[in-house]
Amino acid sequence: MTHAAALPASMSFDIAGLVTERLEHANRLGESAAGYVAHALAPLVTTDLDATEPAIVVTVVDEVPVPRDGAEYGVRLGPNGTVWIGDHRGRGGLLSVTKGGGTVLLDRNADASVLSRLRVPLLEIALSAAGGGTLRAAGVQVDGLRLGIAGWAGMGKSRIVLELLSRHGGRLLGDDLLAVTREGEIATLSCRVTVRPEHRNLLPRSLRRRARMRQSGARVLGRFSKGRGLPRTAAAFANAGARVMRDYSEQHVGVGQLIGNGRVGSMGRLDAVLILGSERPGVEPSRRLAAYGCSYSAHVAALEAALLAQGLDAPLLPDVSFRQQIARRALSGAHVIHGRADGPSEAAAAVAALLAAARDRQVVDP
Repeated sequence: MTHAAALPASMSFDIAGLVTERLEHANRLGESAAGYVAHALAPLVTTDLDATEPAIVVTVVDEVPVPRDGAEYGVRLGPNGTVWIGDHRGRGGLLSVTKGGGTVLLDRNADASVLSRLRVPLLEIALSAAGGGTLRAAGVQVDGLRLGIAGWAGMGKSRIVLELLSRHGGRLLGDDLLAVTREGEIATLSCRVTVRPEHRNLLPRSLRRRARMRQSGARVLGRFSKGRGLPRTAAAFANAGARVMRDYSEQHVGVGQLIGNGRVGSMGRLDAVLILGSERPGVEPSRRLAAYGCSYSAHVAALEAALLAQGLDAPLLPDVSFRQQIARRALSGAHVIHGRADGPSEAAAAVAALLAAARDRQVVDP
């Protein structure tokens, strides 16, 4: 459990040397969003930023009213040209977009996913306005080599990231989205890793032990309740015990929990990139990476449509040609290979091939 009181009131972040971001009243966040900030953003805190106004400002408030128009869950039109994004409980944030970034009023009790969904479009806008962009790919730094992993959702990017972190002493650059500078260097946007049930064996023993203790505790309480003639209570504890390992495995775990010291990779050019899936002759790798980026921005497109419906000229979604240009910039000089990560053996082979490709490039271009 993460206590928001442990977070500072104000947190500032330098994204790729291009964009500054500030989070105000972080110490007022509820448990879910505070956990996201502690795991995903705290390792990126920068203390020596200049006094210039940040491109992105997120302010935590006690409550954000839910606009009347729109679906109960997702995106709604807010007042004065704002857009509301919320969770299933009606807790969310108001997004106000400018040409070079924007501001957010965030409900302190909103789910962590809300803060993540609010950050992504603002980062897209701010980075593109500053001459950079985003790349939908994972990244890990191993022995000074920066490795990229790209592919559609569910193809195994997180499995390979966990392999590199837990078994090769890697430093996290990103689990699903990377910042790209004008020079083609990549930088970290978030320090969390998606951990699914099939990745359980890659978690540190301390995390697995904690989950097993919670599961055992629920089982003991369930048996005690059943013995006392409380079938409903017993069933509730039994269900809770069955959910513990699944819920714990499916959470987004901070890099500090995975490798113990929260080390984050340094900004620089990619040495090798693994594209998951079969190679397609005649299809430029940057084109495939651009397509992955467009898929990632589906909710950004919904935001853009909501703003345009209000007559606002605020394009949020970079087009495919722009994304391909960013991908081409990031891939310049990198050794590109293809592979699969359908299971543990395939993932291990892909990791070995990726490391070999990066080292080969280092020998050719020291």
